[in-house]
Amino acid sequence: MSDSTTITERFRDALRSLEESSSTDDLVDLYASGCSVGNVVDGEAFSGHDGVREFWTIYREQFDEVSSEFAVIAGDDSGGVLEWTTTGTSNGHEVSYRGATVLEVADGEITRSMAYYDPADLGRQVVES
Repeated sequence: MSDSTTITERFRDALRSLEESSSTDDLVDLYASGCSVGNVVDGEAFSGHDGVREFWTIYREQFDEVSSEFAVIAGDDSGGVLEWTTTGTSNGHEVSYRGATVLEVADGEITRSMAYYDPADLGRQVVES
């Protein structure tokens, strides 16, 4: 990747890799060893590289197929935000939800990431499936 690729763009690319291959490696490589990762449901319950791996594995396992499209990708050396729509299938049924992920960054690594979305909306779709 070029030196001009932001951490936010690299995060987007690593998430796409996870969605396509189920491998967490590219995401784990972006995070600092003392990081925290979470969402509005779990809070910041996951920390360090093992926590990153667990968090993103749990995310991917919710879906048979999944793909995220990004409406906004903004960031600099201190952090970024991605606004996304994720679509896919869960238990053979279609799901779609929108949200945003906020990244805090230090020394070129993600120190904290938090995803914000309507968990009731996603929960209804997954439960109904």
